[in-house]
Amino acid sequence: MADPIRKAQKLEKKGEFHRAAEIYLSLGEHYRAIELLIASGETDRAGELLIQNNRADEAVALFLDRGNVNRALEILKQQGNFFKAAVICKQRRRYREAAAFYEKCGLLSEVARMLIEERDYRRAADYFVRSNMFQSAAEAFEMAAKETDQKNLFGHGGHQADDAIRRALWMKAAKAWEKVPNLEKAAKMYQDLLEWPIAAKLFETIGNFRKALFCYEQADDKDNSIRLLRNMNMLEKADRLMAIRSEESGDHLTAAKLALQHNDFARAAEYYEKAGEYLLAGENYEKAQAFLLAAEAYFRADQIEKAARMYQASGNIDTAAQLFEQLNFVSEAVKLHVLSQNFIRAAELLLDNDKTEEALRLLLRVPDEHPSQRSIRRLKALAYFRLKKVDSGYKLVSELLDQPTSAETVDIQYEYANALREDGALEHALATYQRIVEYDRNYRETMKYLNWCAAMEETISAKVSDTIVGELPIGMVIASRYELLELLGKGGMGVVYRAADRELNLAVALKILRPKLSYDPDFIEMFKREVTLARMLAHPNIIKIYDLNRVGNLWFVSMEYLMGQEVKDIIIQQRMLPSERVISIGSQILSALDHSHSKNLIHSDIKPQNIFIDSNDHATLVDFGIARTLGSQVREQTVYGTPGYISPEQITGNPATQRSDIYSLGVTLYEMVTGDMPFEDETVDQILENQLKRLPPAPSTLSPEI
Repeated sequence: MADPIRKAQKLEKKGEFHRAAEIYLSLGEHYRAIELLIASGETDRAGELLIQNNRADEAVALFLDRGNVNRALEILKQQGNFFKAAVICKQRRRYREAAAFYEKCGLLSEVARMLIEERDYRRAADYFVRSNMFQSAAEAFEMAAKETDQKNLFGHGGHQADDAIRRALWMKAAKAWEKVPNLEKAAKMYQDLLEWPIAAKLFETIGNFRKALFCYEQADDKDNSIRLLRNMNMLEKADRLMAIRSEESGDHLTAAKLALQHNDFARAAEYYEKAGEYLLAGENYEKAQAFLLAAEAYFRADQIEKAARMYQASGNIDTAAQLFEQLNFVSEAVKLHVLSQNFIRAAELLLDNDKTEEALRLLLRVPDEHPSQRSIRRLKALAYFRLKKVDSGYKLVSELLDQPTSAETVDIQYEYANALREDGALEHALATYQRIVEYDRNYRETMKYLNWCAAMEETISAKVSDTIVGELPIGMVIASRYELLELLGKGGMGVVYRAADRELNLAVALKILRPKLSYDPDFIEMFKREVTLARMLAHPNIIKIYDLNRVGNLWFVSMEYLMGQEVKDIIIQQRMLPSERVISIGSQILSALDHSHSKNLIHSDIKPQNIFIDSNDHATLVDFGIARTLGSQVREQTVYGTPGYISPEQITGNPATQRSDIYSLGVTLYEMVTGDMPFEDETVDQILENQLKRLPPAPSTLSPEI
């Protein structure tokens, strides 16, 4: 063996380290061989020999020294020496690998720090949380969120998903600050994130009550807001909030009382109005100087005088004047009409109340260029006639006096006839009275005066025909305001036209009462009351009533003009309507009746002709013209309604009730689904008798699919 060793030594001296190392290896002298391999630059082989000889640490050091970091790390991994591997990666700024090795060691905080170095803030924050290092976690979450903001700023995001991610990061940051604990910072972050309930509780915890209150208010958390306000001794604001909460829960009266504790009259009035306490609402609106709202509330409370005075205080002079007229407060109404320079209406009121000279003085104040000169001349003439200045009056209205008697001319002709009679011109008075009687034998005192004049003139009384209603000419202007455009229909109560309202510049439906009704003072009083009530109805399935007016004794109602057709016409065209359509129409009319009945207003004439359908199948209930309020008395021997649809109690002369409308709607629905009336016969009397004594055929017998 001495020879190989000597040979190896000689080779070593010559610098032939590789050959010498091979000899040493063959002789089992590994340590010397390793040294020579290192000297010869064969570090990889030397390192492997070190590993084989259980000198792994030296091998690692050798590989690191020679720059073979990956092999060194591989050896450490095989040994399970993850900590040293992590340190090596950290020293060489291989932070992501270092993080992986630290995680294998269970050093999660170091994992987080390595991820911070890699700018992987989101993952770093999660590891800080797992290490209970909440401040570091919070800061990392903030950096991750800001980094997301920066990406969006430079056009690398901005989608909804990015917004959700960014919000989630800020939420995690806030939760981490909450655990630090840095509650103030957490609360501010929750506030910025609009997480009002969480922010409110944290602000309250740290004693920042004003910010806590702000957040509770933003969260609409009234209970906590009220509690905090009371703790802060802000009792008035607490009570106001309690009022709002009571109002939202439907306890409007409690809400009103709470508002009144602090003299908040306007809010109290709102609550009283919602509770249906309109009188109290009006009183409090008045205290709050909200005069228009007070007026409307008083009107709904049927406090017409108070409503009128509030309308006057609010500057709604015309409305106030109209209400004073309803109350027959003539002097009040006249003053307001004069104030608004409506001299014509003021004069009309004065004339109606036999204050002729005052009326004439007002009429003489109207400028010549006033557009209603025809009405003015008429009123002046009426005043002159009453003052027995016949010639002056005749010059103003001679064209009206020479026209055939009509609703437009009868009043002035009557006044003219009276003036002639009092002036002794009995022959001319008689001729005029006769024309009026031929038009309407019951017009005021005409028959009495005609007979008297005839007797004085020893003339036989005129023959008088029964009154009939003819159609008015298209183009005629009613009340200097409504131009008749088209005849829409005729019924038992009057004639309906499409008209142009020149004042409001819109199309309206104008229903003109038959003269025989117009001359019935009891009926007119009832009708005025019913129309006034109908105007209070505000429902999408009930026709809007605009106004009730008259020309002389010709009464008419202006109302919403509807485009479409009556259900009766649809039944005639289609006979049986589809069930779905019947349900839709029936539901809408029931909703309308529910509203009108809640106002104690009975329609009394439900039938297909009074249900109007537009192109969108929207149903509108029309013709409240003969509706009667609950408790009102039906005049003796008078039946309101339409045979075939009228309820049995109405047939027998009893007052109509809410059930009467339901009955009539039932008949209407029966006709809609079957195409037939449930009670039919040859005469009206037989139809009414059938309604009292018989049951209608079951609808399914007429149409099996019903």
